[in-house]
Amino acid sequence: MREAAGRTLIDGPTRFGIFIAPFHKMEISPTVLFERDLELIERADQLGLQEAWVGEHHSGGHEPIGSPELFLAAAGARF
Repeated sequence: MREAAGRTLIDGPTRFGIFIAPFHKMEISPTVLFERDLELIERADQLGLQEAWVGEHHSGGHEPIGSPELFLAAAGARF
């Protein structure tokens, strides 16, 4: 392992990440749900996970993330 910018990085092919399937309750504001998902990615980074993936779905409210690229850009802006 090696240190970079205050983080411990794993040398070699071993990498860990998180996948967020955007399944949400329709009774909760999408703004609140997006914030929760962003906080989850932020916490995963704090725990040392190196990657995050977000599912893309276009359905009637249960899966509101239509552009994972923009969602991950918002997550990246927090670091």
